[in-house]
Amino acid sequence: MKYLGYSNVGGSWAGKPADVKPWTNLYVAWSDYGYWTTGLTPAQWRAKMSAGVKRAVDYLGQNIYLCLNGQADADMTSESINAVLDLMKPYWAFVVAVDIADEPAWTKQQLKANLTKVRKLIATKGLASKPCGVTLTTYQSTQVTMTPSDMLITAGGAAGPDFFALECYVDRFTQDKGQKRNLAEVTEFIEESRANAPVTARFWYWQMHFNRNGAFPNEDNLAALAWPSYLLGRDDPKGRTDGYLMFNWGRMTGVGKVGSLWLPRVTAQAKRIWADKVARKEVV
Repeated sequence: MKYLGYSNVGGSWAGKPADVKPWTNLYVAWSDYGYWTTGLTPAQWRAKMSAGVKRAVDYLGQNIYLCLNGQADADMTSESINAVLDLMKPYWAFVVAVDIADEPAWTKQQLKANLTKVRKLIATKGLASKPCGVTLTTYQSTQVTMTPSDMLITAGGAAGPDFFALECYVDRFTQDKGQKRNLAEVTEFIEESRANAPVTARFWYWQMHFNRNGAFPNEDNLAALAWPSYLLGRDDPKGRTDGYLMFNWGRMTGVGKVGSLWLPRVTAQAKRIWADKVARKEVV
């Protein structure tokens, strides 16, 4: 099975997972970030997370992509990880991947140490082993000799990542370059990243289904990137793709409503991707 799901849907964000159920089979359970709002204690956001996961599994029949948010020191402690594992235990059979951190500024050694830590905590809880990986920026996954990445993507080995979640994003600092150049940039990032990866690596892909917090005001250009960037994963000649993550559905920032909830032409492309996966019998 291949997976497709949104981040930032429900929890502390706009929209409901039920709204996107017709064209997704994955719920992104993102510790802290997905459920925290001003004033909530860790116990309170975890209660919201537990309720969200329960709805996704029991009522929507979704699989779970678990994000531990480990790039935040408070969420990488054993206490915090154990608390998340406790709430996830009833739904562990539905977890298909554990992403330990989003764009962490870690060295190769820190990445390996934190992966080892998470795997040991999972085992200690008596939970089944799951693929454990990390989300990398395009900078981290291609500029492997530069800090702060410190060759993150070449970690490899028994203690290395089982998968990498790569971002099919255009550089936000240079913004929208037009459809042809946008795709060329994403293609270069993905192909170079995969070339840098250990031969045993699997891949997930973060699709750019938001307007880069206002940096991409042309929705047509944003929508035009969705399908061909999906094909980069779908048609990987080595068949290393496990799923696709769409960032994001209901995110609101200081610049306004930036997610797919308010981008109908982008959402139409997500539905096109889902239809392709159904036709290829990848989601049944």
